[in-house]
Amino acid sequence: RRLVADRALTTRGRADVRIHRVRGLLAYSYLVETDHGLYLMDAGFIGHGRQLLGKIRRLGRSPCDLRLAVVTHGHPDHYAGLPELQAESRFDVIVHPAHARAVCLGTGADISPGDPAWARGYARMATLTLSRLKLTPVTHVIDAEDGQRLDRWGLEGIVLFTPGHSDGDLSVVLDSGDAFVGDSVQGRRAPMLPPELPAMFLNRDELLDSWRRLLDSGAKHIWPAHGTAIPAESLRRALERMSR
Repeated sequence: RRLVADRALTTRGRADVRIHRVRGLLAYSYLVETDHGLYLMDAGFIGHGRQLLGKIRRLGRSPCDLRLAVVTHGHPDHYAGLPELQAESRFDVIVHPAHARAVCLGTGADISPGDPAWARGYARMATLTLSRLKLTPVTHVIDAEDGQRLDRWGLEGIVLFTPGHSDGDLSVVLDSGDAFVGDSVQGRRAPMLPPELPAMFLNRDELLDSWRRLLDSGAKHIWPAHGTAIPAESLRRALERMSR
């Protein structure tokens, strides 16, 4: 893989798949560029939509090239930037059925509990703060189906339900082997650290089962919303260690 610095990380998978990682205030989002159009994996928090619009234009593309957005789960740091994009272009938004209503209404799904002490404090603060936010509702929302292919939008890949962090998590695994996993995997916090469980989650066993499902799907490279990207083999080793 060839990495290019551009305030965002860009990498080339197969010849017709280009991935642009865009840093947000709270999480990364990813623009997938193909010959058929642009596809967005998560849209960040309020204000991130403007960053994404700028990135789209720097790529020499138009917001009208955006054909599909995927929300990996209904926490506001993953979808609150969508209305800014929808003000410029119309496109479908795929969400897990358990979180579709929260995204449509702009209420946000319940925050997952934290495991370490600092994460428990963060979860309490986030619950208090986010419950007072007035988020703009998202339109053109479609309930995702587990295992559905995305070919109708021109994207070669599948949706997998990957619960554990919340009850409404999903991932997208492209035929190229690139997997966009939201908060189901905590990427590397530093170069030598392995992938980890997210600090906030509902069910550890479900998360580890979701990791197995990602690996069994043919994922080769994991693109998380938090932390840096990792090869699937690193996730496999982490899973073996945690399963002992």
